Amino acid sequence: MVAFAGAAAGSDGSPGKAGSAAPDGNGGSGSGGGDANSPPSAFPQNWQEIAVGQLVIAQETEPSDGWWEAIVVAVDGDALILQWRDYPKLPKIKRHRTAVALLKPSAQ
Repeated sequence: MVAFAGAAAGSDGSPGKAGSAAPDGNGGSGSGGGDANSPPSAFPQNWQEIAVGQLVIAQETEPSDGWWEAIVVAVDGDALILQWRDYPKLPKIKRHRTAVALLKPSAQ
């Protein structure tokens, strides 16, 4: 598996740095569309279906900083450009689509 490294934060560290509250909330917004004409669900059912605007879980550059909610802002083949959901002022990161975790994945 190929993973893309990307600096998630500048000099201030990770989204989960000391003194920061852990992210909370209900995840992304959006309705689960089922047909080809409807917008994508906020939660992709598998890694091939990840699209712009969907919510995934991505690992920080330092594994000890954990995994955080991120919104897909661009897709370039198998590369995803992600923005931290709860820390939008931090730089965007780049991850391979199979290097992110899915929320509410298909039970199939």
